[in-house]
Amino acid sequence: MKLARCRTLIRIALAVVFAESVVATQAANWSATPLAKWTESVTLEGSDTLNPPYGKWEETAGTLTATGLVARWSTMLAPGDQGANQKVSIRFAVQQSSGAPFSLPGGCVRWSFYWGENNPGWDFGVVLRFKDALNFYRVQVSATRGQLALWDSTGGFLQIVPCAIKTNAPYTLEITARGAHFQAVVDGAPVMDYWDRTLPHAAGQVGLAAYRSTVRVESFQVEKVAADATPMPPHQPNFRFDTSRGVVLYDGNEPISLFGVKNSRLGQGAVKLKPGWRPAYYSPFGPTISSKWMPLVGKLPEALKVEGGGETITYRFQTELPNLTHADHVCTVRFDAGRGVYRYEFRGKLVFLGEGKSLSESFEWLDPLCYNNREPGPEVVHRWNWAGHRWHVFQGPGNEWLRYPLVDYNTCNNQEMNWGKFSDFLYPDPAVCPAFETEIGWPQPKGRYFKIGQCTWGYDYHHAEVGSSIDIPAGTERPLTMTWTGLLPEEAKKIYDQSRPAPDVARETARLAAFDPRGTSFTRSWRWITSRTDSSPPCSTRISRRA
Repeated sequence: MKLARCRTLIRIALAVVFAESVVATQAANWSATPLAKWTESVTLEGSDTLNPPYGKWEETAGTLTATGLVARWSTMLAPGDQGANQKVSIRFAVQQSSGAPFSLPGGCVRWSFYWGENNPGWDFGVVLRFKDALNFYRVQVSATRGQLALWDSTGGFLQIVPCAIKTNAPYTLEITARGAHFQAVVDGAPVMDYWDRTLPHAAGQVGLAAYRSTVRVESFQVEKVAADATPMPPHQPNFRFDTSRGVVLYDGNEPISLFGVKNSRLGQGAVKLKPGWRPAYYSPFGPTISSKWMPLVGKLPEALKVEGGGETITYRFQTELPNLTHADHVCTVRFDAGRGVYRYEFRGKLVFLGEGKSLSESFEWLDPLCYNNREPGPEVVHRWNWAGHRWHVFQGPGNEWLRYPLVDYNTCNNQEMNWGKFSDFLYPDPAVCPAFETEIGWPQPKGRYFKIGQCTWGYDYHHAEVGSSIDIPAGTERPLTMTWTGLLPEEAKKIYDQSRPAPDVARETARLAAFDPRGTSFTRSWRWITSRTDSSPPCSTRISRRA
């Protein structure tokens, strides 16, 4: 009896030891594919791209340590295309966080890439559906802030959600990606459930990424799963403002616009026109009075008076030049379910105060600038607009549909509009063509005209009254409405097909530059930006001008 009991205890002990060794092996065996078979990816944004190495990746005793060294993501990719349906399981710990505060880029320089590609403040990421450096997803976490985000190279930030992750503690992150449906679970708790409604990436590699942090990876596993049999549900908008970290307008957990003040001037940036698609533009608010933008009354966030939420949301604010002009603004944001696009419906009324004002230059309420609008592909240097928008299509005098090319050429880039009510849009776009609906609410002054155009320096799309200098009496009111929205590619094409070149474009004999998607090397472009060795004037059309 004693011998049998002893044998039983030995078996139990051996079983425990064996089980512990299996668990230890599983925890330490970080990947079935050794790091030597992984490849490095270089995303193209930022001056640090010219200064490798970007990260340090080391395997030690069955674990992986990833350290981001510069202000951009260091990315390693596992071999093989994982298709459209996969589950990624990873056990990791953020040992040292980048520690940067939360931020979203409100504007961008013209040579930048997609919105927030290397935005600071994140630590560790899992890369999905990597086709190339401009087509992939990344699920990324911040241990400092306790956040998880889904970032898309063609859509920017698709989700930003709370996530209970801290430094120096191990977590198991499971990401299930079935077609356009993305779910994330941390230690068994669901944290994200999102449908990418706009041109989701169909297939590609998986990988890992680190950003100025040190992360230990204990295990990494990828398995293919069945496609999601659940049909994509209709989009249900849920608009809300978050002022805890800046002033950001969200649709659910997707940031679709943000607000900031520079030189006392209110700006609205990162304006998305469609769920899951890249921001289209950003704009200051005025109006401009002889090239002066009217300052915001008050300070953010209190200066924005927010009403509603959910399916629609409205915000009000005021701008003013003391004793000269005062403007009341209101914007209502809606979701157009028929088109699947957002509508930002602005209404404003300007009142001239005091002794009146001389209006000698252009007058405009808003001035949308291109926001990360660039051709998806290698670093492109050409004279067409970067988003692939090649034409500005508009209703000219008499409401006839006309168009002019978006080229770096001053002869034909300002066009007269129909005074009163008109629409215009940028064409083409693979997902949504940025569109403007405008109604001028004051009589046309003698010698003044309303024109649209593209600035060849800032790539802004001005909608402005221009012409002879006039004096405006005190008490004069100028109401205006403008809606930022989008046209679907197929409906935009129908209008484009019936449009004709604007008269000055039709008369033009100069040969305009043809679109060349091959571009030039990223290094060549950044060398000019960083060293300033090119002596071209600011509005030169030389290739190094990046226009």
